[in-house]
Amino acid sequence: MVGAPFELASYLLLANWLTSRSVTFLPNFFLFDLILRNADQSTTHTPAALVYAFIVSTMIGQTITFVLSRKYAFRANNNVALATFLTLVLMFVTIIANGFVGPAIVMAVGRSGLGEGAVQTLSKMLSMLVSMAWRYPTARFLIHRVVGKKNA
Repeated sequence: MVGAPFELASYLLLANWLTSRSVTFLPNFFLFDLILRNADQSTTHTPAALVYAFIVSTMIGQTITFVLSRKYAFRANNNVALATFLTLVLMFVTIIANGFVGPAIVMAVGRSGLGEGAVQTLSKMLSMLVSMAWRYPTARFLIHRVVGKKNA
């Protein structure tokens, strides 16, 4: 959750900005087609704006989280190159997953009758909690380990 404020703020800004720019293009990909088929009018943002906002904001949050988690949260001392590679793999999976899960959460929360700002904020926070369920244990126990010193 170290990068959560940055991720949330960037998402809210990007969703509004991309919608104001009338971004509607999504590449021809079966998961994007699934989002478009299930899109409804429960939010004022276009599905494409939501997908791109979730992807970019997740990249921003993940990058900040990696830097802060490594040194401050977990105080890791394992191989930096390996940790960076594993983090990039985890980031890639998380970014792709948030690009698909996030808009679905927005559409579900949008049916609640809350205001648009509340829908967007709550949706992003829920998507961050969902992704934290697999990111935290992976980061804590696999990527950012504390390695004991070997006696020579």
